Amino acid sequence: MRFDPVTGERPTATARGKTGWGEDALVGAVQLCERLAARSPQFARLYARAFYRTMVDREYQLAELKPGDRVAQIGCGPFPMTALQLAARGCHVTAIDCDGAALNAAADAVSALRAGHEAAEHGEASDDGAPERGSVTLVQAHAEELQYEGYEAVIVALHVAPKLAVLRRVLETADLGTRLLYRNPRSVLRGAYQRVTPGAMGLSQTGIIAKLPGNKELVMLRKPVRLSKDGEVAAARCAECALCDLAPRELGTIAYAPDLPALAALGVRPGKTCSLVAAHPWGGPVICSVGGRQVALERSIAADIGILPLGCVAECSGANGDSSQG
Repeated sequence: MRFDPVTGERPTATARGKTGWGEDALVGAVQLCERLAARSPQFARLYARAFYRTMVDREYQLAELKPGDRVAQIGCGPFPMTALQLAARGCHVTAIDCDGAALNAAADAVSALRAGHEAAEHGEASDDGAPERGSVTLVQAHAEELQYEGYEAVIVALHVAPKLAVLRRVLETADLGTRLLYRNPRSVLRGAYQRVTPGAMGLSQTGIIAKLPGNKELVMLRKPVRLSKDGEVAAARCAECALCDLAPRELGTIAYAPDLPALAALGVRPGKTCSLVAAHPWGGPVICSVGGRQVALERSIAADIGILPLGCVAECSGANGDSSQG
């Protein structure tokens, strides 16, 4: 089966109109790697090992998945690494993307992998004790128009847009207790991709939040018994992030900081507004602005300073006029 290449266009950072050349170059490099992975099994193995195996392991464990579970993966791209990694663990994955050209490349990758498994089994005795093998089914559709009943988990890729609409659709149509996992950007990726908090979806639960490789953040929620009305913002505090995960020039309020006299003397203490000025590469120092003063911090200290981004503060206070609640 081949997919219609004109049905949908895979959203990019450029389409959002809020990125600079650096973010666009980064997104372009990622898409190039995915296309190369779809064409080269050797590169695909290296790419999966470097960026996806650890990430999918973490998601598989946090979602408490097991062989035989049904999973929907939204935004699979031209080389559906997440779907293939889950299938290798025994899950039956529906991989969804609106870009027909990407799905055609993904179909070739899935077929090549299936042929490789069949060749490896040829001439070998069957092993009844072998783990259950999963499957990957490709679907071309706009994710915000689908139904999500019957899945144990739904995983939403970092680049999916409009992300908030897709996440709301999953919560509205999934079965009670379905695990929703979605990837948010951290650090340099904050300028290229949208970060959605549980509060933006009208949820009072903050869920499980964990750092992932490649400057990503995982949020895992379970479909609640009752969803808030559309547009209602939860009173619960939104997810905090570390100071070094802010986007450049993004404002936030310090939620907590290490109890160090030197930090307090510099004005780095809970309740103060700060912003990230620069984060030097390769684990170098982080420069932040607090009270009009620029402060250089070791990366390990900046990672222990919790920040509530300014947008989240507005969400929380907008619920009932009191930002101290939740």
